Formats: sequence, structure tokens, C-alpha cells
Amino acid sequence: MIEAGYIEEVSNQEMDRLLADLDADEHRVERSDADETYRFRHRGSDFGQWCSVLIERRGERVRLIGEGPLEASGRERRVLQPLTAAEWARLQAALTRAEFWRLPSWHDRFGLDGWTWTIEGNRQARYHSSECWCPEPGEPFHDLGRVFLDLAGLEMPAHAR
Repeated sequence: MIEAGYIEEVSNQEMDRLLADLDADEHRVERSDADETYRFRHRGSDFGQWCSVLIERRGERVRLIGEGPLEASGRERRVLQPLTAAEWARLQAALTRAEFWRLPSWHDRFGLDGWTWTIEGNRQARYHSSECWCPEPGEPFHDLGRVFLDLAGLEMPAHAR
């Protein structure tokens, strides 16, 4: 059973460090010592189009760390929160639907303008990463990315809906 409340009290300085590490460490997910770790990253071709969401499970405790701009207000949202059992199950179902562990490392699609989504996972020392340029709504990869955004309370960028 997933426990609620896997959030230790953190100072503003510690939160800054957690968020800085979210994207700065390219190998964070690959080297994670958590039971399961997943990271979603959105990078757009325009400045300001970005966000990152990291979800870690350690035993029965799951936490989410996320950061990104809110489309409507332009303000940045920073979040550190536990996930409930239902939220964890939602992520697991989306991973299964997308057949995440079987996705290609790079989807055969590219262009000069647009955005790129990267989804990484590490479970039981098995690492996988999949990257897609401009995933289309309705595609399992797109739907999986949307789950990360929803769980973090981040808005889907208008160009990616």
C-alpha cells in the first residue's frame, strides 16, 4: 500500500537544490537508488517553454518534484508533494498503456521548430529513456506525458495540447 506523506520538511534552500538537480543531473534517473524513478521533461524551441517532473518511489512512499511555467499566468510553479496510491496507480496504468519499457529511445520524427518530450524510467536497476519531437495528442507517449503534467499540477503548453 502506498503511504501518503513522503514529504520531509525542506527549507527554501533545500527546495532550490532539489529543483536545480531536477534537470542539471542528466544521469539522475539512471543512477537513482530509489525502487522506481521516472522523469518527464518538456523542452520547447522558444525560450520559456520547459518543465520537469520527477517521481520517486521508495518502498511504499512516493514523492513528486516538479517545476515549470504556468501557461496562463506565465508564473513558475514549483512543487514537492507526496502521491497517493490512486495517483501512483494512474502513473503505472499510463506507463503500461504506453508500453514504456518497449518504446524506442528516439521516435522517428524531427523538425526545426516545436518541442521535445523525454521520459525516463529506472525500475529494479533497469533504465530506459524515450524521446519524441512533437508527440501528437492521442498517442500513448503523449498521454503518458500528460499524466506527469497533471500529477504535478502543471499546465500543458498550448502548442502541445
